[in-house]
Amino acid sequence: MPEYLSLHKKYIKHLASFHAIYVETESMMRALNDIGIINSIVMYNCKNLDILPVDSIPREKKMQFCTFSRVMKEKGIEDAVAAVNKYNAVHEEKITLDIYGKVDESQIEWFQALQKLFTSDIEYKGVVKYSESTIVLKDYYGLLFPTYYEGEGFAGTLIDAMAAGVPAIVSDWKYNTEIITNGVNGIVFKTKDVDDFCRCIEFAIDNRNNWKKMSNNCIEMAAKYLPENALYPLISRLSE
Repeated sequence: MPEYLSLHKKYIKHLASFHAIYVETESMMRALNDIGIINSIVMYNCKNLDILPVDSIPREKKMQFCTFSRVMKEKGIEDAVAAVNKYNAVHEEKITLDIYGKVDESQIEWFQALQKLFTSDIEYKGVVKYSESTIVLKDYYGLLFPTYYEGEGFAGTLIDAMAAGVPAIVSDWKYNTEIITNGVNGIVFKTKDVDDFCRCIEFAIDNRNNWKKMSNNCIEMAAKYLPENALYPLISRLSE
């Protein structure tokens, strides 16, 4: 919305007259405040997921990573493949990458070309049912989310990962750093920087005790994004 309104300023006065505008992140709210819309309230993205108990998460995991989003170039899937290939080229202990999600219909040829770069350690696993996301994710060591998609908002895949106790390695794109705190529930790398991306994967593997702590932090933080908690700003306002 802030980007749209910067190009279509005629709508600002109308939105400023609303009772309230609910946005997903603090930075969205600040951006709206800067253009004169001061009636915005932060209400986090939410998902009605079963947060896994800490004791149900495998404590010793194989070095398996995954992406869990729409499969398109702008989601950084190509960068994830490059980073994993780069890591495996110089390490004896190999890591794997499973790619989940619907392939964007306009980029099928791109993905077919990308698949030619897959080694035996990389596989496309298709689409996972909404209700099964945490069950599928819980066995992975980490989620890779190297997006640079222009329309990226509050990525629901990061909620899935937290509910499954899986720390994420994310690009510093858009609102990712408001959801993933570097060193707390994941690691942040420079967008489109495959070398930095690979270094972050190495850090995650070389610091397994810290990674386990991040996994526990994910479980604790996931409750923030349950509907009954995330929707509180709206519910409390309606009850006034």
